Amino acid sequence: MSIAPSLGGAPPLLPDGALVRAFLAGDARAFGELYERHCRWVAGLVFRLCGHDRDLDDVLQETFVEAMRGLPRLRSPDDFRPWLGAIAVRRVRRRFRSQSRFKAWLG
Repeated sequence: MSIAPSLGGAPPLLPDGALVRAFLAGDARAFGELYERHCRWVAGLVFRLCGHDRDLDDVLQETFVEAMRGLPRLRSPDDFRPWLGAIAVRRVRRRFRSQSRFKAWLG
């Protein structure tokens, strides 16, 4: 019985930092990989913060758009996931703030 890795298996996963650097160098597919890798985690975080899923898709999309635009300012590409989580938390807070202002405006 051999425990050696097979040659036909899936390619090894690149670390987040390598994908961030690849995206910044012009490889648009790298951001798609980051999205696929972290989409469910961000969705779970947003759901736990909101307590419902009616805003989930919007916050998820806004989070990844903001992340894509902000990647050139990310100081440590290896810290992509915590940085992405912070963006999601800010997006949820903004949504709650705007909803409470709207409710106050309605009276």
